[in-house]
Amino acid sequence: MNASDSESDVTRATDADAATLHLRTLGDSQLLRRRGECDEVLLHGANKALALFTYLACAPGRGATREHLQDLLWERQGPERAQGALRTYLWKLRTILGANAIIGDEYVVLAVACEVDRDQLVEAADRGDAGSVVAMYSGDFFPAFTQPDSPQFDLWVQSERLRLRGIFSRCAERVVGAAVDSGRFRDALMIARKLRDSDPMDESGW
Repeated sequence: MNASDSESDVTRATDADAATLHLRTLGDSQLLRRRGECDEVLLHGANKALALFTYLACAPGRGATREHLQDLLWERQGPERAQGALRTYLWKLRTILGANAIIGDEYVVLAVACEVDRDQLVEAADRGDAGSVVAMYSGDFFPAFTQPDSPQFDLWVQSERLRLRGIFSRCAERVVGAAVDSGRFRDALMIARKLRDSDPMDESGW
C-alpha cells in the first residue's frame, strides 16, 4: 500500500466517523447526534438542559447574556439560585457536547454547529418552497414544556409556536389550492386535515 492509498483510507474513515448535531423542535423535542444513518439521542423531552440548548440554538448569533438566560429559565428562583442553576446546566451541556461547545463568560455562545429543523422550515418558506414547509412541519414548536419558574421562556416558546404555525398554515393553503386545481383531491384532503389538526380552533383549517 502506498502513501496515497493510506491517505485515502484515513479520509474515508474520517468521513465515516463524522457526526453532526441536529435539533428537532417541531412536534417533538430532541437533540440528536447523527453519524451516517444512525441517530444518538443526547437530550429528549421537556427538561431545562434541552430548553437552554434550544434557546441558544435559535437566538440571534446563537448567544445571550448570562443574566438574560437566568431570567429566562429561572426567573422565580432568585438571583443566587438562578446563577447556580445556569452554571450547572452549562456544565451538563459541555459534558455532553464537549468543553468548547459553549463558550463565553458574561455572554454565552453556542459554538458547535447544529442543524435546527425550525431554521430549515423558515428557510424553505423564505425561498417560496411551500411543499417543503408542509412536509417538514410535524407539529408545534418545542411541545410539552411548562415550568412554573420559567414564564419568560414559556412566552418565547408560545410566540415561536404561533409564528411557525402561521407559516405552515399559509403554505398549506397554497399547497392545498394547487392540489385541487390539478385534480389531486386525495393529496389536498390529506394536507387539509393536517392543517386542521395543527390548530382546531382556526376556522380556515376546517
